[in-house]
Amino acid sequence: MKKILGLTFFVAMIGVLVGWGMERKQKVQDKQEDTLEIMAVEPLPTPTARVMEQVSPDGRMMVSVNIKGEQAGIWVGDLMLMTKRLEPEEELLVPFNAWSPDNKYFFLERKIAGESEFWVMKATGEPFVEGGIYRVIAEPFTLAYPELTLVSVTGWASPTLLIINAKSENEPKISFWYEVPSKQFIRLSSYFY
Repeated sequence: MKKILGLTFFVAMIGVLVGWGMERKQKVQDKQEDTLEIMAVEPLPTPTARVMEQVSPDGRMMVSVNIKGEQAGIWVGDLMLMTKRLEPEEELLVPFNAWSPDNKYFFLERKIAGESEFWVMKATGEPFVEGGIYRVIAEPFTLAYPELTLVSVTGWASPTLLIINAKSENEPKISFWYEVPSKQFIRLSSYFY
């Protein structure tokens, strides 16, 4: 009888230990599933991408500015020309008429804190003679015409001539050509809209 009681006690203890172990294992699994559910319900925010693009006049090339978060990438087709970290109030835009008629150049508009700046770039991504991959038009314009304010760049008059609009206190509408290879500004008698 003592043997039967001892055996019964031993079997009961094993049953209690196995039950306790199974319950503990289930609690750990439940906790892991709860953690996984929380992680699945609360995904990390990802910045959305914005793409601005313009097709060349003959439809063979495309310039695009891809912005994701604070990073902007400038592309011509599959060729990435450059990346730029954008400041909080900065935008990089691809205007209409961005392409030169021969697809060799394009221009972009950079806006920062409401002020516009215009860049000219080679479609191949090659740097200009002075070494930069893009030329800022406003700086040399302001040096040549300190009494004028550059207002806009409207497009191309020829493969190398960009149309620039400016103003002064006395003259609200003045147009120029910017000749890309020579970096010269040529004042026009008519205003281009």
